[in-house]
Formats: sequence, C-alpha cells, structure tokens
Amino acid sequence: MALRRALGMSDGELMRADAKPCTRLMRHTAAIFSVGGALGFWVLCSLHYGPRTTAPRILRWAACGAASTSLSTALLVRLFSPECEPQNIAAFDKPKNYWISELQKSSISLDGQLKRFKLQSE
Repeated sequence: MALRRALGMSDGELMRADAKPCTRLMRHTAAIFSVGGALGFWVLCSLHYGPRTTAPRILRWAACGAASTSLSTALLVRLFSPECEPQNIAAFDKPKNYWISELQKSSISLDGQLKRFKLQSE
C-alpha cells in the first residue's frame, strides 16, 4: 500500500532491524495525533460557537477531531513511511494471528507439562 515505490522515492532495500515496525509506528502516530486533534477541535469549537458552547458540543467536536486526525495521520504514515514498504512489512511485522498462535503454543506446552507432572506424581 506504500506509495513510495510508485513515486520513485524507494530503492527497495530492507530497513535496519532495530527500527520500529510499521504497525507500531502507525499506532503510536495515531495515538499522539488523536490527542492533538481533540485539543485542536476543542479550540475550534470554542472559536466557532463562542459563548454558546456546551459540554456535549465540545465533546462531539473533540471526538470528531481525534478520529479524523488519527485516521488521516495513520494513513499518511502507511502511504509514505519507508517502514511500511511491502518488503519491510513482510520482514519485520508480526502476522495477524501471531498472538493466537503464541497462546496455542503456550497452552500446548502447558498441557505437556501437566501430563508430565501427573505421570511423575503417580
């Protein structure tokens, strides 16, 4: 999904192994900009409505600001960041079912340990 290769800004090399993966970079950027968007839209609401501002109105504007800025910055990071090029995602990001497979592995190893413990105790 990265546009860097299409725009000629990418050479197709892998990033360093100690760099942040794309998913974490997108998540952190979205979190930071959601706070900034909420504060920014709160100010815009106060400027727009003046003394007629109410708490539900400010909260609604802040929620819309947080959602719009976090989504737009996460999309921009995904499109233009070198960490989000396809070869870097394939090399460094975890697959979607990573935690499910880790939980299954740990439960299998716990089952084996439990069986060994039962056999030793008998």
